[in-house]
Amino acid sequence: MRAGISSRRWALRMMAAGAGQALALPVMAAGAALGAVAARAQGEAEPVVYHVVVPVRGRVQGADETVLLTGLATIESTVIQAPNAPLVAEIATDFSAVMARGETTGNTYRLENPMRQQRRLSQTQQIDVSFPYYRETDPLSASSGHASFRLNATGKPLRAMVIGAPGGDESGQE
Repeated sequence: MRAGISSRRWALRMMAAGAGQALALPVMAAGAALGAVAARAQGEAEPVVYHVVVPVRGRVQGADETVLLTGLATIESTVIQAPNAPLVAEIATDFSAVMARGETTGNTYRLENPMRQQRRLSQTQQIDVSFPYYRETDPLSASSGHASFRLNATGKPLRAMVIGAPGGDESGQE
């Protein structure tokens, strides 16, 4: 769009010049944006986003050895309020700042990111996340680890995480 020309006037000039086809997508996108504004005006609230960094320290038992995990996980919780519907939190857990090293061999392991899930909010609840990890030199050596944290009734993650294997306690702690 050119400076000093209103968007409507610019659109009319472009259509007169034969660019009507090129305007179809921007006009549809603008219509969708206006629909979102109208929906918010009718009572739909803006999403609330919580961004929490959680210390991670624990161990998981892999197929070949015990793997030590240390670092920081990022949990982002987006609370969505739709009309006539319960609160829902969309949760993304990112382990990219977590280091994983074999306890006996010193091998470096990689964790896959991010994990996403949705939960209805009602009261403080435990959120369980299973994550694949594998020896950096052998992506086919994947095993599965488990982490859990608590999400309060407003959708904000609490600042503690427990690491272990799926379905069991691996004595991993914050």
